[in-house]
Amino acid sequence: AHVVLLDPPAGPLRAYGAMTHLAWGPAELQFAARVHAWQYDLRAQLSETYRALRAAGNAGGAELESLLRGSPDAPRPAHLAGRLVRVLDELALVSIDRDARILVVEQAERTQLDQSSAFRAYHQRYEVGRRWLSGQTAKAA
Repeated sequence: AHVVLLDPPAGPLRAYGAMTHLAWGPAELQFAARVHAWQYDLRAQLSETYRALRAAGNAGGAELESLLRGSPDAPRPAHLAGRLVRVLDELALVSIDRDARILVVEQAERTQLDQSSAFRAYHQRYEVGRRWLSGQTAKAA
């Protein structure tokens, strides 16, 4: 059996093997890099989301969902919105009121994103994928 990979992975695979054919080109690499950056390079999305939440005040229900999804032209999936909330919560910029089912925007001083362990982990994953998609992977195809 032969396996043909059309899209590059965001990180190294075990071994391609003799029956695996890497069939992506520059366009697929660029697309994969953009998707990977959207998923893990969170700095701009965190700023945008925090500003929107702060402007709205406490938010819940459909309003919160709309704020977390962002632009209707390219809405964020739930897992990405969850990453943003996790980082903002770790930085004490927001808190989750589970009883009222709302997100509460806290009064906070300017903070550094690197103080969040989740942000550091997502950023590290972004850097690994970015290097992979611009290095060996480009040469593999």
